[in-house]
Amino acid sequence: MNIFERVVRKRLTEFMEENDAFNEGQHGFRKGRSCLSQLLVHQEAILHDISKGRNVDVIYLDFAKAFDKVDHSLLFHRLKSLGIGGTLGQWLHSFLADRKQKVSVQGHLSPPSAVTSGVPQGSVLGPLLFLIMIGDIDKGLQHSTVTSFADDTRMKMQIETVDDVALLQQDLNCLLSWAKDNNMKMNGDKFEVMMYGPLLDIKEHTKYQAHQQNITLKEYVRDLGVTWSADGTFSHHIHLYHHNREETNRLDLKDLSDKGKVLYANLVEGLGSTEVRILLSALVSTQDGRHHETRSPTENVHQ
Repeated sequence: MNIFERVVRKRLTEFMEENDAFNEGQHGFRKGRSCLSQLLVHQEAILHDISKGRNVDVIYLDFAKAFDKVDHSLLFHRLKSLGIGGTLGQWLHSFLADRKQKVSVQGHLSPPSAVTSGVPQGSVLGPLLFLIMIGDIDKGLQHSTVTSFADDTRMKMQIETVDDVALLQQDLNCLLSWAKDNNMKMNGDKFEVMMYGPLLDIKEHTKYQAHQQNITLKEYVRDLGVTWSADGTFSHHIHLYHHNREETNRLDLKDLSDKGKVLYANLVEGLGSTEVRILLSALVSTQDGRHHETRSPTENVHQ
């Protein structure tokens, strides 16, 4: 089945790419895009507006069990609207429809129950079908932009006046209505907002709401492994990274054998270089030369 799924995924992906059917702001599970590309696009847009003296407000959203909430009937309707029908459409329908599941508790199985939502966990096609399902997440948004890495989603808007705040709230309400219409539950109490930029008077009078609850204003937000700071720099991220590396290096190694110490040292060095590439490559790519003082702590870790 996995081999055939890969064949279907390849053909379906080609169809989506050739017809520009993917959401433009989606960077997850797509050729030529990645976690890093999403971070770079997001950061560059923020830095551009800050450099022009404007504020940028970013609302970080939170799906509740996103992959498990994909409504099969709505997904089939969306596939059909994209022109995916015929034999392929029928096969996709049979792939998802009439699935059943059982729950095992202390060796006892529950009666089978129908699975009417969600993409199969661990399947080859699951992530692609999810991208198709949320492909129109920004439908109806008139003022803000949405970027995603799979279900990790944020909406951003340039803010120059208090009227712009109302427009971003309007777009957020529209997105929440989309989620309700598509049976995609969102945890409004887990939303976070970051306000970048120099216009403090606007920040002081800005509040956003989701499901009639105020969204928490944050000074730092961890997004895709990177800690973003409201001042537009990554000094806090680098500080945390430097602190964690120092704590790791303080581990008591006296009980390790000589071979164990060598293995540990090699492991730490290998993990360190990997973390630097994954977690810091985004800021190095765009900030190298802009904030020289934020680079020295990280460099010291490897000395």
